Amino acid sequence: MARYLRSLEPLVSPEELKQTQELVAEFETPGGEGERLQARLQRRAARMDNWITDWWVQSAYLENRLPLAVHSNPAVVLPKQDFNDWKGQL
Repeated sequence: MARYLRSLEPLVSPEELKQTQELVAEFETPGGEGERLQARLQRRAARMDNWITDWWVQSAYLENRLPLAVHSNPAVVLPKQDFNDWKGQL
């Protein structure tokens, strides 16, 4: 969450940053919403091969009415490849 807050600093007003810092502190409170959400994701991950696949397919492909080629990232389903130089990428 600290990285998130640091990334906001150049983008928002001091008032917005302060409000966001307060929301993050509330989210991180032990026993708070952050812990509850993390526990739910961990339970979901224990039941599935990939906890985000169903949500990703629904959100990126089925609900999104924009052209898929530029508004989704199909490369995540391709096998990992290592390229020695830029020519290998072509």
